Amino acid sequence: MGIALGLTREQIEFAKPLPSTVVALRAWETLTKNRTWYEGLAAKSVLERTNNPHCGNFSHKQAERWMRHLKLSREDTEFWWMHDSVDQVHGDGSLALLEKYLKTDEEKQAAQRAAEESMMAWQIYFDGFYYEGLRKSVEGKV
Repeated sequence: MGIALGLTREQIEFAKPLPSTVVALRAWETLTKNRTWYEGLAAKSVLERTNNPHCGNFSHKQAERWMRHLKLSREDTEFWWMHDSVDQVHGDGSLALLEKYLKTDEEKQAAQRAAEESMMAWQIYFDGFYYEGLRKSVEGKV
């Protein structure tokens, strides 16, 4: 998408991440590396569920928005379309594993809390883009 919008490969590869991006990525890393396997799985699978048509169909909608607002092609927005289709396939599999192997209320509560924390990171991640866009528009850089 960056190339389609006129950025060079170097600009994309060496872009400084937003503070909100760094915080969200660290949260997801903690949820998957410093917790039980089922907490990590719950934290990641809840993200995939956002692409389920019954849970918002997020990537599909993002692809359509980018295409409409920035006049990008389907090829330019391939990242979003790929996530949409792949998460349709394996999104339910993670939940099936959790349902199969989590037996105690304590395990189920820990998995649910990890999923909630993952969605908190999701909010921080995407809010960061929004606030950066506002900041740049106020400065006249957009």
